[in-house]
Amino acid sequence: MNDLTFMQKMLYYILPTNQEEEAQLDKIKYFNIWYGVLSNIITAIFDYKNIDKTLRRRLDQSFFVSAYVGAFEYDEVGGLVFAPVVPIGERNAWGEFTEYEAILPDGKRKKLTLDNAVIGYNYNVPTISDSTMVYQFATDLSEIKISIRNSIILSRICTVIEIGNPNQVDEVLTKFNSMKIGNPIIISKNRTDEEAKSLNIEKPTSVAEYYDGLRDILNEFLTVTGLSSLVNPNKKERLITDEISSNDDIKNTLLKNRVENRIEFIENVNKKFGKNFEVQVNENIKETINDLYNDVNNYDSDDNNSDEDLDE
Repeated sequence: MNDLTFMQKMLYYILPTNQEEEAQLDKIKYFNIWYGVLSNIITAIFDYKNIDKTLRRRLDQSFFVSAYVGAFEYDEVGGLVFAPVVPIGERNAWGEFTEYEAILPDGKRKKLTLDNAVIGYNYNVPTISDSTMVYQFATDLSEIKISIRNSIILSRICTVIEIGNPNQVDEVLTKFNSMKIGNPIIISKNRTDEEAKSLNIEKPTSVAEYYDGLRDILNEFLTVTGLSSLVNPNKKERLITDEISSNDDIKNTLLKNRVENRIEFIENVNKKFGKNFEVQVNENIKETINDLYNDVNNYDSDDNNSDEDLDE
């Protein structure tokens, strides 16, 4: 069982006892939601032909979880396999690794070389996997989603409450403790009125600040993946590979690199193993990216009471 599956199962058994625990539980829920959204976007960039469903799923998942992917024949599973691989050999004169290790579908490990396998990667200089990148952005988004509740909680960790009458202590504590969290410090001060007053309360994040944070994170995700180059609110035409290859926008470099490497990988698989696989950019991905971009960037804080707090 992987970590994400374990967390999802635990959500059904955790019963929060206060607002802080409830916020942390919501953070896990939002993380799982956004991890699913972003990972499905990344794995939906390409469409394939002449590849059966199981092999295609393993191909997409391998490129998602690993910086390197190997294609090789494995008789125990009936032929060609796509699997994540880890470099273990020396580098040749071109900086390429000479040996890799793959974890097979049956759990065994197999050593691969450039003679018996085709090695692919998303970028010319592989660094981290898509899954690691998506994990980080999902974490950031989940933090943003609970920022309002956390701000309220943190503002009450140590609250100074000024009272004018000692008889107000029980009443003030009853009201304060109904919020389930916080360590009040009560002081007495002579005033003409006897109304209790909270001091040094931190103002929760506003609606505008929340959307600014959400917008920044999602725009950064689109930029580092190269998907920002697909954003064009005024055009909805079908996306083709040639369009990506002919675009010289610097933002497009990462996407172009990913597309060219995936095409080259499939072509090399066809040559080495006698297949006729085809790969192309998913024609629906552009609409998906534009919808995501527009949903976040079309928010107008001036028209949505940006000065109001989200907890009101």
